[in-house]
Amino acid sequence: MKKRILYIGRFQPFHLGHLDAIKQIFEKESPDQLIIAIGSAECSFDRKNPFTASERYVMIEEALEEGGIIDKCSIIPIANINNNAIWVHYLRSILPDFQKAYSDSYFVKEIFKNSDIKTGDIQKRLPISATQVRQKMLDNQEWQKDVHHKVAEYIQSINGAERLINVGIE
Repeated sequence: MKKRILYIGRFQPFHLGHLDAIKQIFEKESPDQLIIAIGSAECSFDRKNPFTASERYVMIEEALEEGGIIDKCSIIPIANINNNAIWVHYLRSILPDFQKAYSDSYFVKEIFKNSDIKTGDIQKRLPISATQVRQKMLDNQEWQKDVHHKVAEYIQSINGAERLINVGIE
């Protein structure tokens, strides 16, 4: 049986901390396949979720291609169902079978505690969060150093920082 590990996050945007977490998962688990689930796939164009699922997909793909691990990864957008009681079952019904789950989210880890799926811990070696990256974009500060250079190029190509500034303005 293939060893599949799940890593789930919103990736709004995908930053160097996420990339480091993926590297840690490969170091710890040596999976045959890493399933990267893009959570809240239906959310976009607001301050908390400025990027679409397809844009986040491209960000992840761009960063992983240069790192040479894309061939062992599957990137899958996942819509919210807003029902914590069946969330793990929902994931199992739409994803390939996985043996362990990782996330930076306390909430996600708590939901998995009530299932038979074990969770793994990621050491936060880089003090970066997507919230901080978005705030730097809003404040016109240097956010590019917190993301992979291919991700920065992509966000600039879609005017992502400008979008983030403008989504809160009516």
